[in-house]
Amino acid sequence: MTIRLLTNLSTQKNKATATITYTVNRKLHKKKRNDSFHDGIEIEEIHHHPTDTQCDCCLGPMTEAGITIAREEAKFIPAKMMRIQHIEHTYGCKRCKMDATQKAQMKRGKAPQATIQRSIAGPTVLAKLIYDKFIQYLPLYRQVKEWERYGLLTNDKNLSNWVIRAAEDWLPPVYEQLKQTLTAKSVLHVDETHAQIIKRSDGKSDQSNAYNWVFRSVPSQGPIIVLFRSALSRSRSVLEDFTAGFQGTVICDGYSAYGNLPDVTFANFWAHVRRYWLKADSKNGQIGVDYCD
Repeated sequence: MTIRLLTNLSTQKNKATATITYTVNRKLHKKKRNDSFHDGIEIEEIHHHPTDTQCDCCLGPMTEAGITIAREEAKFIPAKMMRIQHIEHTYGCKRCKMDATQKAQMKRGKAPQATIQRSIAGPTVLAKLIYDKFIQYLPLYRQVKEWERYGLLTNDKNLSNWVIRAAEDWLPPVYEQLKQTLTAKSVLHVDETHAQIIKRSDGKSDQSNAYNWVFRSVPSQGPIIVLFRSALSRSRSVLEDFTAGFQGTVICDGYSAYGNLPDVTFANFWAHVRRYWLKADSKNGQIGVDYCD
């Protein structure tokens, strides 16, 4: 067992209760039925000592004989909203100001640029906003009420703009680096799915399909990377642009856009082959299903 002290020992005035906070890293042999905490979670110990450690018999001092964990409880520290004001201070030279032959000397502190120009959204707000939307699947209109409870008055239009601005202003370098790592591998899974969007930039009807292309690496070639590419069409040009420079195998379905790309070998999803053996519903069909399995 490894114990790392995070805070100093603090005692109350009567020295009967002391609190210690630390982190325990241990090997998990068998999960206990009542063990509801992840490994490595911060632990706060509250020690309860007798208020009187004098022996009632001989009146001498008593020594500690053992400890017992009486119970455990979960403690949650909720988040809070803060209003951060960046205040710029200006300084001037009084001596030069009094001299008519000298130019007035002024210096002013410069606050850092906002994460999103002309917006009150700071990086911590954006991080929670994006996390709740894409990890917790919490729609923006529902987040509005939660932000209001925290003390931030906004609306779903503002939240939507913040997500877009964060994606366009800050995430492209991350996306490009992941894309370079992804296309340097030798095997990719590729697929596309359609959806309908409003206010299309190509002038087509809202009922026309747009597409999300997804590109995924395989577990045998390191940490899995999944990247999406949105497009207003399903044309081959989207695939050609994303896979430019890629050399290897693309696992995909039978869509005609997949094929005849330079330095690319195409392989089919087993699921698409297996589906037709299932439809055969015969003895030979079952042989095909078993082979795919």
